[in-house]
Amino acid sequence: MKAYRRMMAFGMVMALACVIDVRAQVVTATVATGSEPRAIAIDTATNGSLPGAPMLSAPLNGSANQSVSLTLSWNSVSGATSYALQTSTSSTFSILNQIGDIASTSHSVSGLSIATTYYWQVGATNGTGAGPWSSVWSFTTANIAPVSPVLSWPSNGSTGLQGVVYLSWASGSGGGATASYGIQVSTASAFSSFIANQTGIAANNGLSLSGLAANTIYYWHANATNSGGTSLWSATWTFATISSAPSAPILSSPVNNAGKVSTSPYLYWNASSTASSYTVQISTTTDFVSFSQATITNIAFHEINLSINTVFYWRVSATNAAGTSPWSSVWSFTTSSVSVLSSRVNPTESTCFMNGTNLSYTLAQPSAVRIAFSDILGREKAVIDRFQSSGQYSLSLKTLNLSPGVYLVHFRAGNRESVMKVMVSGR
Repeated sequence: MKAYRRMMAFGMVMALACVIDVRAQVVTATVATGSEPRAIAIDTATNGSLPGAPMLSAPLNGSANQSVSLTLSWNSVSGATSYALQTSTSSTFSILNQIGDIASTSHSVSGLSIATTYYWQVGATNGTGAGPWSSVWSFTTANIAPVSPVLSWPSNGSTGLQGVVYLSWASGSGGGATASYGIQVSTASAFSSFIANQTGIAANNGLSLSGLAANTIYYWHANATNSGGTSLWSATWTFATISSAPSAPILSSPVNNAGKVSTSPYLYWNASSTASSYTVQISTTTDFVSFSQATITNIAFHEINLSINTVFYWRVSATNAAGTSPWSSVWSFTTSSVSVLSSRVNPTESTCFMNGTNLSYTLAQPSAVRIAFSDILGREKAVIDRFQSSGQYSLSLKTLNLSPGVYLVHFRAGNRESVMKVMVSGR
């Protein structure tokens, strides 16, 4: 090191001694005032000025699909001795991570979140102090593909399904968030052909299948997709559709050979366990050469405007995806000699309706009243038979001790009949 020393005297009370270090570009000066010398340092490289703002270089501003571990770089600033780096997920840097005393013009960051936008800026420092921050740049980390979904319904190996089959699943644990799902359904375990092959299903919306063949095994699996890619297929599950037609229904009401039945009667039968619909035929002959017919999905049918004082025969069959049952036994009933239709348009007729948990009814005249509660299988669970004067009445369902469930209420007062469905909740 080559150093130069120069001394000067200022009068009798002050002396200044300077030592110039050429490599460090620093002047060390000792000022003697009276008997107390004082040393000061002057940075000759900066002339006492702050460093300028760095220029960011990589990754480029607005870059996407960046790694969660990457290196941030910037250009050097003349006279800077170190740098400070700030990163944040907020453009206002309200929450930030700051790293200071960086000697180089780059710094590696890691542990970043996936699919997240980060903002960053750099400031330079020298012996005088900290300069201004650079402009703010941003980059967005890449997403990662989600993991395979977990199938949930119908349970693996389910049998006896028919009608509309609803497939459901749940997102797997780990990976990136799912944006949509894909589903494949096939009758081939290798999925060489498809009953359904659908993509872009909104998260956890499920998929409904209809028109499935009877007595068939179906295979299905699902995958998940986001901007980071598509998962592997889930495990493959199976379900089987119903393999046989339902049994013939058993008729229940009106009882066989009943007389004085309304000309607008309700016909009831017991449910067949695997039926999806029923066909009802009514005829005036035992061989059903001519008949009226209806196909319905419940276990009660309301026929209207039958002829008075006439014997009618009726029967019911049950159907599902596998086929149709044999006809039930043929039952008969004889209509009354008075048409109920005329009383139906009478404004003073008896009426029945639900009012909260009470069954309310009005009798236009003294009548024999029968109120029967049947479950969905047609089994009577509560019956009330009594003769009552004209007036308004209310029956609390709570007094009947019915189990929670759906019931058909068959109300009859004289020649007036009605049926309604009620839901009994837990008490």
